[in-house]
Amino acid sequence: MSAARGVDTGERMAEPPRAARRVPTPPSEHEDRGAWKLVGRGDGTPGKKVLSSYLVRFNREQADWIDQECERTGVTPFELIQRLVDQARSSQTK
Repeated sequence: MSAARGVDTGERMAEPPRAARRVPTPPSEHEDRGAWKLVGRGDGTPGKKVLSSYLVRFNREQADWIDQECERTGVTPFELIQRLVDQARSSQTK
């Protein structure tokens, strides 16, 4: 398929060489780690499990408000939304 036109040309891409397909391994303790990027997973709290997660699509005005509110309060979007849910829940019980 031609990526530029989205047309199937019927041609197959050549297999990459076997060496190019192998999974890279991280450097040992004594090797240079400059080429590797550390990616965080979770919040570092052992045993804390995520009970549910959602993909929420906000319109432009909503996304702008969330960004402004996060800057104003100094929290992440995730923390902001958690706070909003907690506030909504507490206002229902009053």
